[in-house]
Amino acid sequence: MDNDTVLDNEPYNMNMYSWRNTMKNSIAILIPSEYESGIRAAKFKFARNFGGYTATRHTGGWIDQYQQLIEEDVTSVLSYTDNEIEIEKIKEFAIGVGYICEQHSVAIIHNNEMIILEIPRKKYQTHTDKEFICPII
Repeated sequence: MDNDTVLDNEPYNMNMYSWRNTMKNSIAILIPSEYESGIRAAKFKFARNFGGYTATRHTGGWIDQYQQLIEEDVTSVLSYTDNEIEIEKIKEFAIGVGYICEQHSVAIIHNNEMIILEIPRKKYQTHTDKEFICPII
């Protein structure tokens, strides 16, 4: 692993990139706005791992199986970094947040590519399962 890889157990070092003008990598997660705990978890994880975040409220929508427009308020939590992003760890975190928020799927955007992740319903038995809590912290 090189020195530019973000590790979950090491906080972002703001002095590493203090005067850079551009950052080559971006990551965002979209969370229903009503789930403050999921949004707070994403803010903390992104600030710790990438040095900061921007959270913005939006309205998202899709067409359901009855051809009805379904809309919901969502919050995107976005970070830019010059470090490599460990996308598998972000996916695991996003699935955990989606599970807490009782979603069927969750979207992350990595370097302008959207990834939609299905939430497994049988993986976790309860909200207190150790396996479930670990990706969130």
